Amino acid sequence: MDERESQRFKDESIIQDLKSGKTALNNGINNNQLKQMV
Repeated sequence: MDERESQRFKDESIIQDLKSGKTALNNGINNNQLKQMV
């Protein structure tokens, strides 16, 4: 794996982390909205 490939691999994993973090954030917001409605 050359330098460029390893950099792309890091970028991909960062993007995945951000996506899962955003999903977790959205789930937390949805849970809070449900609690407020009850």
